[in-house]
Amino acid sequence: MSKGNTSVYIRLPFLVDNPDQFDYLRLDMMYDDGFVAYLNGVKVAHANAPDTLAWNSKATTGHTDSEAVEYQAFSLSKHIRRLKKGKNILAIHGLNISNTSSDFLIQPRLRGGLGGGESIVNYFDRLLFQESLSGEQREILLNFVNSNMVGRPKKLDPASSTYLQRVQELVGLILSMPQWQFQ
Repeated sequence: MSKGNTSVYIRLPFLVDNPDQFDYLRLDMMYDDGFVAYLNGVKVAHANAPDTLAWNSKATTGHTDSEAVEYQAFSLSKHIRRLKKGKNILAIHGLNISNTSSDFLIQPRLRGGLGGGESIVNYFDRLLFQESLSGEQREILLNFVNSNMVGRPKKLDPASSTYLQRVQELVGLILSMPQWQFQ
């Protein structure tokens, strides 16, 4: 792209057997300098992109090399209904800051699955407690995960940017609870 264009179009086809199996969808992106992502023709995420795009658009600001090589999460959960059975397309309009820039990076990672509620409890039970929780302990943990106390969401969304922090808080709280008796 050096001494050429400031943008590139990328189309990534992927298959989905059952779109109803997902309750979260997340796009992780490494990029230098900007992008606009589309899921089956609908704009779903962007960074450092102008409001109006053209074939030769450029990023509105740079993205440092140290930031560019770290995945940044963009929740696409509100766009799950855009998934369809069979072939889907993730299209990306990659943007560079200028046509004299020495580098360019677009590295997408699309993730989807189930999260929150019972699946989080099953995950913690398997990972932390070796499937040793009693029914009462599982109920306490499930109520905690699905509660809305102290600003927690009704369920943890693995696509959210605060997911890791909330999981760490939850694990810390679980491990500090006196009623957990490990054998």
